[in-house]
Amino acid sequence: MSFPVASEVWRHWSNIHRNVMRHGLCFAELSDRQLDLAYSIMRVALGTRAYETARNAMRLNEHLAELTGLPDEFGEFFYWISIFGTPSSDSPWGFQIDGHHCNINCFVLGDQMVLTPMLLGSEPVTAISGKYKGTTVLREEEAEGWAFMNSLTPEQRTKATIGYDLPFDGFASGFKDNVVIPYDGLRVADMTPAQRALLADLIKLYTDRLPAAHAKVRFDEVSQHLGETIFAWIGQFDPVAPFYYRIYSPVIFIEFYHQPGVALPNTGYNRRHAHALVRTPNGNDYGRALLRQFEAD
Repeated sequence: MSFPVASEVWRHWSNIHRNVMRHGLCFAELSDRQLDLAYSIMRVALGTRAYETARNAMRLNEHLAELTGLPDEFGEFFYWISIFGTPSSDSPWGFQIDGHHCNINCFVLGDQMVLTPMLLGSEPVTAISGKYKGTTVLREEEAEGWAFMNSLTPEQRTKATIGYDLPFDGFASGFKDNVVIPYDGLRVADMTPAQRALLADLIKLYTDRLPAAHAKVRFDEVSQHLGETIFAWIGQFDPVAPFYYRIYSPVIFIEFYHQPGVALPNTGYNRRHAHALVRTPNGNDYGRALLRQFEAD
């Protein structure tokens, strides 16, 4: 489970549920004490909501095993942990959690932390039966994204809508590092002050994936580039249709999107299957920019 801090293995994470390409140590191989410690690493690295979302994504993967009858493909403990470098208070290091619908990359250098790329999701997004009945994920990300779109005028919605055919996967999901995506959509400059405040609240759902103090620093950084930020939407706009949205600036890239059934019967795109992804564009995913600065010094 140990790799050099600059290893390319960072980039080998994948949401794909087939487990043949994983690296690291599987949670299923851990003792109860080791498992508690692995969860503790996640708990201190993530904000409270993000930790609960990550754990619920794992629990819903167990629910998916119940629904499909495929316990060799899905399950709560089919997640792999890797350590990059050596945990230190002053030297760069990090960790990665890799598995279906829960992909976390955390780079640490002193009191600085980069928590991207991070993908969280589930199919289904709510368990209506079984061991984890009532468990759910990404309800706020979905609801507040729709509410922001609803706050726009018809003319603004037309500008924000960049297509109607939903992508099967995110534009910046696994194996898509350094992808270049056009700044299409509605610019913050074309929003009212009230709409900008709603967008800021939506962005906070994603910057708050960090612990509180780091989340504030991250949101302040994003706020400095608010004038360069764009909101884009793909899909129909009504209370039940599945959709995609993204928020894009020089320092943050957010995607939320619904997918068709994959593990469950494919009845077309629907709101039962959702992903939410955050990246740091322009060179600092996996803390690469911080690592370059450290090595230059």
